[in-house]
Amino acid sequence: MAPEFLKKVKELQSYRLDAKRVLPFQQINKNAKLSILFLGDSLQVGVGAVPKKTIAGLFGKLYPASHIENHAVTGARTKDVLSQLDRALKERYDLILISVGGNDVIRFTRKSHVEKELKKLIDTVKKRSKKVVLSMCGRIDYVPQLPASLKKHYKVRQNELNELFIKIAKEKSVLFIDLLNDELINIPFRDSPEIYFGKDGFHPAAKGYVFSFKKFKSVLKKEEYLP
Repeated sequence: MAPEFLKKVKELQSYRLDAKRVLPFQQINKNAKLSILFLGDSLQVGVGAVPKKTIAGLFGKLYPASHIENHAVTGARTKDVLSQLDRALKERYDLILISVGGNDVIRFTRKSHVEKELKKLIDTVKKRSKKVVLSMCGRIDYVPQLPASLKKHYKVRQNELNELFIKIAKEKSVLFIDLLNDELINIPFRDSPEIYFGKDGFHPAAKGYVFSFKKFKSVLKKEEYLP
């Protein structure tokens, strides 16, 4: 293997260890009129930003009296998300937000396995809320820290899984928020990575999370998923 590739792999392994130490934003208020549950991977955890500047943290600021639980885990693949529900404090939630798929892209999880696990996940989560939202990260091939030799493969792979997510979301009647095909979100990461990516060159920085938050807020309000 090329020395540059091996160096990238070692750096990524180091960043993943650091990322796993990050605790997600939570705002516990069981008697709140609005309850939101976050599940998924590092984008829901908010690796790369302080908790209040993450997607969950920004929702907490928007709805300061709400109950927000976040059981997302850095590095989670689709098959790992269902177990996160075991830590949920409530039986029912007004809204459940799931962000997953990026690690399945990077780790080349078989499409058939992702499909099976995603369907099982959605079927289970729908028993806990009438409003379930699914999303995947933006363009992985714009991530500076990933080996250039693999970016083309990741792009193809992400497109395949994103299409699968859209299909399953439609079949299961859940809302899918498409970040991959939103160039207003992706282009700033491509053109100004030093601003919108965190120090690890892998996860978004605080300014990067703002893009996703604004997209979520806009879509959720339009679809009347949020007051």
